[in-house]
Amino acid sequence: MLINEAIDLLIDIRNILRQALPNQDISEENLQEIHNNLRKIYQIIKELNEKFGFRPNDRPEKIRNFKEIIKDLFFIVNSSKNRKKLINIGFNPTQVLTTGGPITPNDIKTLNPNISESVLSQIQDKIRIFWKNLESKLRQRKYDKIILLLEKGNIADELLLKRKDKLEENTSIPVEALIISSFDHIENQLLTFLTVK
Repeated sequence: MLINEAIDLLIDIRNILRQALPNQDISEENLQEIHNNLRKIYQIIKELNEKFGFRPNDRPEKIRNFKEIIKDLFFIVNSSKNRKKLINIGFNPTQVLTTGGPITPNDIKTLNPNISESVLSQIQDKIRIFWKNLESKLRQRKYDKIILLLEKGNIADELLLKRKDKLEENTSIPVEALIISSFDHIENQLLTFLTVK
């Protein structure tokens, strides 16, 4: 049986290493035996994978396909921390924009009804900068769709979702929302969502 053979080979490797441990001296012959055993184990695992229908990791291919899929999409997130996570997994920085918070004055008041006028004025300046940046990025190249990447349970993201129509109206580009459970596991969620479409 293949599994027993693999276990026996691992035990042989363990025994060779135990003998060499006191003086940390492994002979050339023992190194060759370890190498041969590891090669045999690799072949056994390969056979077992085929027998049980496991495919080798196709992650690099998925990543290539993923980059092809997202090349004509523009992404909007609420925080620069989340934007950085997207860039770290292979997003083109020019394709991701952060709102930095609400994108309408009404949303600011929803989040903080007691906001002072001076603070509200400063945030309104940030909102204007967001809209200018968005317009500028969308002028640089044509995108097929804008994707709002939103985290479930995040109040600011829920407000952004309510502004989906405003984004479509202002950009004349279809907007779709993708609500994820957490940005901590964004890569797998995006691969699943975008490669199924």
